[in-house]
Amino acid sequence: MPHEHKKGAGKEHPKTHLILISSVLMFITICVLDTFVLNISTQLAYIIPFIVRIILFAIGLVLAFVFQRLSHQAAFSDESENSLIKTGIFAHVRNPVYLIIPLYFIAFVLLTMSLISLIPLIISFIMYTPMVKYEEKDLEKIFGQEYLDYKEKVPRWLPRLTPAKFND
Repeated sequence: MPHEHKKGAGKEHPKTHLILISSVLMFITICVLDTFVLNISTQLAYIIPFIVRIILFAIGLVLAFVFQRLSHQAAFSDESENSLIKTGIFAHVRNPVYLIIPLYFIAFVLLTMSLISLIPLIISFIMYTPMVKYEEKDLEKIFGQEYLDYKEKVPRWLPRLTPAKFND
């Protein structure tokens, strides 16, 4: 049964939690196995100094945390209850909440240099896309043309550098 959000927010895909947890477990398994056991794709770790990898990791974590904070502030604010959120982080990307986990994945790839760990990252986006399409259909029913206009201006996955402008 889909999880109902507050009024106007639409429904989650019925398997959202399973998809998210599966992507995390898949990433952790592959990253840990490659980094600590198999060392299939971690050769860059021997070339790139550890301090550089720590700095890249820290930047990745900060970026993921900022995305997480901005996404949750916007998505769960009282102002968002009956309206389509088109400001803040949602003016840059349509699914910032679902980008949080892959951003954390990227931070760990930068730390471990486990290039094979990029495979679960790609698979995650493949798994997330039908989930997001399901939720977008529901938002189209709720918000109609307003959501269709929003979809045209704001990308699903790769954030815009400048916020989309709307005539509201």
